[in-house]
Amino acid sequence: RLMAGRRRADLPGILGTSLAAHGRPSDGQAIAGHPIHWFSPGGSFSRPRLLLVGDAAGADPLFGEGIAPALAYGKLAAQAAQDAFARGDFSFRDYRRRILTSELGQYLLIRWLIAWASYRLSDKRWFMETMWTLGKIATAVFAPPPPIRQAAPADPGEAFTSPEGCQE
Repeated sequence: RLMAGRRRADLPGILGTSLAAHGRPSDGQAIAGHPIHWFSPGGSFSRPRLLLVGDAAGADPLFGEGIAPALAYGKLAAQAAQDAFARGDFSFRDYRRRILTSELGQYLLIRWLIAWASYRLSDKRWFMETMWTLGKIATAVFAPPPPIRQAAPADPGEAFTSPEGCQE
């Protein structure tokens, strides 16, 4: 738990109430969940002969996204395994450094810092008002890009292999 002093939210109860309000009661089924394992720079990523990858190593702590980080973890783990076979050393002592110094590690570290600060300050009115104001400014300055539409290939069996044919 990040904030040990705070009362836990009754998430199953909130979900059950919301489902019932939208005409989808749980029909007596128990609603349960499990918190996702967040990336933490102090976390453990390996043991001798064992590498943690994907959600086991830690998902994006800000939004909980795990698929893209899992792919990057997989690449790092494959490189570590390849090096272990080449050296005959499966201690994986350098796997932590490999993660933390990688592009993935830097990305997750920044998001961990933002999440850590945000969750610690989320009960402060000034902080929440500042975040809402920054969000409004960001959405005004950084408008979403137009969707990319791609022309269908002449041959239905042909794969899209280049951005040619894409138009705004």
